Amino acid sequence: MRNIKRDFTQEISIPQAKAFLKRGSYIGDEFLLIDDVDENSFPLSQRKLNCLLILLCEEGTLLYKIDRHKLIAHTYDICIFNVNQTLYFYNKSRSHYKGKAIMVAPSQIQKLANDFKRFATESICRHMSSSTSIPSKKSYTIFSSFSNN
Repeated sequence: MRNIKRDFTQEISIPQAKAFLKRGSYIGDEFLLIDDVDENSFPLSQRKLNCLLILLCEEGTLLYKIDRHKLIAHTYDICIFNVNQTLYFYNKSRSHYKGKAIMVAPSQIQKLANDFKRFATESICRHMSSSTSIPSKKSYTIFSSFSNN
């Protein structure tokens, strides 16, 4: 058996995705939202994630390997890939995929989790103290200022 050295110097990061895709809404290199992801949006080789990546499969299928496990995402599936996982999208020539992506820098993951926790806690407390079933009209903005390129 041949010993194959795996080179993970190529990463999937927000700056790299902004440069490669040349589209999306972003806040610096901390958050990136891409509304029109397709099978051609993904790298051709195995990459190590340098961010949190969330994909929503709106149409078709996405075949990928995550840390050597083969998986398939179908329409309406949500895929969440964590920092430092090794990701490889394969079989792109025979699969059709359309979806959306959110990328979050590692420095922002804990802040985002705290914002969601606060939102969920306040919503549950407000609902439990309310005598009516009408939901609160208070809204939360987690992503506040985006730039479009």
